[in-house]
Amino acid sequence: GLAAEHGMFVSWPTPKVGAKRRWETIVPNQDNSWRTIAITIMEVYTSRTHGSYIEETEMKVLWQYRDADPEFGYLQSRELEDHLANVLSSFSVDILHGGVEEGGYVEVRPRGVNKGVVGMHIMKNVPKISNASKIDFGLVLGDDHCDEPMLSVMRQIGRRTVEARGREPLAPLPATITQVDVSPCDPFISSSLSMFTCTVGKKPSAAANYVNDVEEVIDTLESLVKVATRDHKYFSSIDLRSLNSTAGSPTG
Repeated sequence: GLAAEHGMFVSWPTPKVGAKRRWETIVPNQDNSWRTIAITIMEVYTSRTHGSYIEETEMKVLWQYRDADPEFGYLQSRELEDHLANVLSSFSVDILHGGVEEGGYVEVRPRGVNKGVVGMHIMKNVPKISNASKIDFGLVLGDDHCDEPMLSVMRQIGRRTVEARGREPLAPLPATITQVDVSPCDPFISSSLSMFTCTVGKKPSAAANYVNDVEEVIDTLESLVKVATRDHKYFSSIDLRSLNSTAGSPTG
């Protein structure tokens, strides 16, 4: 399956190769008149901030200032953020601000849409799209701030499962992680779940682990494919005992 626009749209796996992909939204249709208002306000700030520009997608509207003068662009972004918050207070939208180190933007998008929300939505729908009734393994990777809600939620789901087993002492979660109620996922999670959260590059993150670069991500995924698809060409001693017990008595 695929998810797009931070999880706003989801397309589940199709039953056969080449079938037309169908998309659904995880939030109900709502009043989108906020888009015109946000763009109009952003145009004012674009006209007076050299190097800034507006970017639109089907879900969100962004004011990008990463190519503007860093100090002036940041001051304008804070003013724009306050302006949008006041004007759009009656709309069901979130206003997000990423500093220069995060790409330099002010974003307006429908409330309640992020990768953490869609992650939980997918987990609750796995039995509908898979032969597995419960999830027993998860590997969640992300490389920037937009992935942090997903990494945070999945780490909390994994921790909740470990706590329920009651066998392993756990260190406190980092204070930077926003606590979310992940209990709605409980019916879809195996008690033996192994959950791994990983960010790309060593940096502050909600993830419990990190890899250095994209090459290491590829190596990890390739290793998982090999383990998942290997046939038993080579057997351990335990495998051989199993084969002996099922093969019957030797003849000759």
